[in-house]
Amino acid sequence: RFSRKVLEKASGKSLSGSADIEETSLNLKTLEPGNAVVNTISVPTAPIDNEMLSPSIDMAEDKTVRVKKKAGITASKLSSSAAKECSVYTSNISVQPGGTALLIIDPQNDFHPGGSLAVENADEDAARIKALIEKELTNLSEIYVTLDSHMKYHIAHPNFWVTPGTENSAKPEHPSHFTVIKSEDIENKTWVARRKEHRLWAYDYVKALEEQGRFELTIWPPHCLLGTKGHCVEDGILDALDAWEEASGKSVHYILKGTNSKTEHYSAIKAEVVVPEDEETTGVNRALVDKLRLHDRILICGQALSHCVNYTTRDLVSEWGDKPMSALVILQDASSPVAGFQKDGEKFISDMKDKGLAVAESTNEKLCDLEESMESS
Repeated sequence: RFSRKVLEKASGKSLSGSADIEETSLNLKTLEPGNAVVNTISVPTAPIDNEMLSPSIDMAEDKTVRVKKKAGITASKLSSSAAKECSVYTSNISVQPGGTALLIIDPQNDFHPGGSLAVENADEDAARIKALIEKELTNLSEIYVTLDSHMKYHIAHPNFWVTPGTENSAKPEHPSHFTVIKSEDIENKTWVARRKEHRLWAYDYVKALEEQGRFELTIWPPHCLLGTKGHCVEDGILDALDAWEEASGKSVHYILKGTNSKTEHYSAIKAEVVVPEDEETTGVNRALVDKLRLHDRILICGQALSHCVNYTTRDLVSEWGDKPMSALVILQDASSPVAGFQKDGEKFISDMKDKGLAVAESTNEKLCDLEESMESS
């Protein structure tokens, strides 16, 4: 709770009523152990009264509220209590260190037969993931599920791009599915961003992708659109997740990715190009990384092997620190590549083996036996 006086000082405006107060946001700067201020978060205030704010919070010159360490409360505890939840749902259930966790990448209907971007063999992969969950119902300490989450207007969807001169038409000319847009296409005005405010960013984005060398911009069929059936988890896996929640008394961690129209988010760890004004959702998902690092073993599966499983795992490896790479286990029979990108999937598996990750089958009896070391099959 914040006092009216403190809110007025922080926001730089007079607050006349409860509605004004409820809409006011403060920038809270939190401390990490042994470090200076490292993170800024925007926190909408709840309904308040005129009780005075704790003296442990002082006003900074830049009109932010700086959280200081209280007597008897360490910076470590403060940082932990203020940490962002990795899931879209706050279960208020703490994640305990250790154990085997399952990370399922994008097990959504649109990536299965009948979906807008179906991956061949995805149904068979889903059946094996379902069987694994049901078999290890009491041995999986946590389950993390990422969800590709878009709207029709997205930089990798046709609606973002048009042929110059058609942007104001009721039927603008869009690139066809699987068109690859290069920086030279924008320079030559083959394609332009439909909205003028995004044209400079669109060019810089495509150039950044090319410089990174991971891939070029591919225009995909609109997929995993929020509110549609295609965004939902495949039925068989969903039933297994429900059974796990019933057996464990815990909640599945659901992580949304791809919610910013200006960047692609193959990896659940970070976007392909960070959007400066939205680093919170496009930068490294530190909350997710920190949760995953708590576990002794992570089983990785889902769709697609060539793209989202590929880049999520690569970025997780980059953030894994001094933990053994063999703790990351790719379930190669529970993930398939997008058609035409089989070589990308093969290279991913080869690269990860070279890094020391384990590659195994979902039927391996040792998956949740932490006394047994995992070796690539």
